[in-house]
Amino acid sequence: MFERILVPLDGGPRGEMALRAAERMAAAWGARLDVLGLAESSGTLASAEEAIARQTADLMGRGAVSVRTAVAPVGEEITKAIDAAPSTLVVMATSAKNRTAAFAESIADTVLRSSAGPVLLVGPHAEVGEFWPTGPMLVCTDGSDWSEAIIPHAAAFADGVGFDPWFVSVTDPAAFPASVGAGMESNYTARLADDFRPKVNRQVNFDVLHGTHPADRIVEYARTTAAGPVAMATHGPTRIRRLAMGSVAKRVVHDAPCPVLVARPGD
Repeated sequence: MFERILVPLDGGPRGEMALRAAERMAAAWGARLDVLGLAESSGTLASAEEAIARQTADLMGRGAVSVRTAVAPVGEEITKAIDAAPSTLVVMATSAKNRTAAFAESIADTVLRSSAGPVLLVGPHAEVGEFWPTGPMLVCTDGSDWSEAIIPHAAAFADGVGFDPWFVSVTDPAAFPASVGAGMESNYTARLADDFRPKVNRQVNFDVLHGTHPADRIVEYARTTAAGPVAMATHGPTRIRRLAMGSVAKRVVHDAPCPVLVARPGD
């Protein structure tokens, strides 16, 4: 599906997790692995280059990666790199809630707005272990058409990487009282799983979670199932121009124990 895996790195420690995930994705698809080194200013360029050189030394020694650096506005540099090779998957780390969070989030939003494909985000609590990719892929939908924009990308990941898809939705218990029964609330998620099975040569499961805070329930379920990635769309079309990644997606990316595949719906 992808001919190139692009990893923006700023020299921070979370970049190593993103680079590890990107290397596994490149191996799965036989794709080229490129690193775009990022610095907030010319004054930080040298230190960023030094840190990135350490992080990529093993891959460079094997001739398995190419590296170049750029100074802010880094979002524009990533956009140019995507435009130069449209069949590109961006894999990038996002910051914890600290002084660099706004910088990282602005880059992620720029990438999501400019990329027609998904972006794999490695949040501050995500772990990419020795045997990753393993575990199910949680495909999160909420009953809206725009949330289903993630489904084609999930199919590509299931085929290309080997994740078992697990469709997940979160419902408010008050919306389905016990007198209604569990069947009605699961109809939508079960239908998506049924429609998905012919698209992939994998086992497809589904589950309906209960709670008033979808992000919390998704993160908890990702921990319980030892999910490989979570996959979800980022926002409804009416809000894309203002902000690419919505509050639920941001919360999941920040708290999830695994990478999160995000994609924006079409305008």
